Amino acid sequence: MAWWGEHETQCAGRFCLEVPRAMERSGVYGIRAIALEELRWPEPKGGAFARAWAERVRKLESAKDGRMYPGDVAGTIVERQTLRPGALEAVYDLPEVDMEGRWTALLDAGPVGVWMEGQEHVDEKAALLASIHAIAAAYRPRAAGEAWPAGAADAFYMDAGRVDLPFDRAEEAKVFYQGLGMSFELRTEATEHPEKEGLLERFTRAIAEFGSSSGGMTTLRKRSRAVAGLRGDEVVVRAVEEREITFKFSFEGKARSATAPVVDLSMEAPMERKDEAMALWDALLDSMRPAR
Repeated sequence: MAWWGEHETQCAGRFCLEVPRAMERSGVYGIRAIALEELRWPEPKGGAFARAWAERVRKLESAKDGRMYPGDVAGTIVERQTLRPGALEAVYDLPEVDMEGRWTALLDAGPVGVWMEGQEHVDEKAALLASIHAIAAAYRPRAAGEAWPAGAADAFYMDAGRVDLPFDRAEEAKVFYQGLGMSFELRTEATEHPEKEGLLERFTRAIAEFGSSSGGMTTLRKRSRAVAGLRGDEVVVRAVEEREITFKFSFEGKARSATAPVVDLSMEAPMERKDEAMALWDALLDSMRPAR
């Protein structure tokens, strides 16, 4: 068994990997131009949905108290909709200017709630609400003991559940793992315009500009590497002053692709645990693969 003990399959966005059970997870997500946030219902659970929704609407309306000039529209509630009585509410407000609106919605998915928020030009009002409807209908909380991946072949995974929808509009998953004295971050994001300059090129340029010994930095790795079938760049450096090792992997992504999005992975670890950190980093990257 590896030094970190048992691991488990975890999925984020449209990818899965093997993560030590000792590492705690938290994430932020977005799909179809809607930002998503899961929440565990506080005690008492009875009435928790209604209380959470009432407090969010009160907060949106209170923005009018901070209006700074004549014509300031902050806090303007344009429309409220009950999309599913007692389980899905939505409100449309103008948070900043009258040409940009925001839908905020709350879904009661049983063991968890899901906040949904989308903000774009007012011409996109109907499209954003359609995305909220689709996400709410497709969200599935993870059942106790349920093995992932599960459900639809093109599901989008979050911390406590998944959205069984194919890629359609901009989406992003950003997941943070903390434990074992180290931190690991995974980010995937669909892009319209992939970066032309890779991580190795940026790193080489920085070294040329600031010098390889800047801040007592030593390069431990600098190479091309494939992760989840996507060939990107890997850099590992040791910073003597901070007594830390920083790991980075980056794949620039392909335009409008859910299977080849931008992939950024990073990890921080104490310098004195170099060998353990290297082993964990390699295991995490080697285990990453498409969810289906």
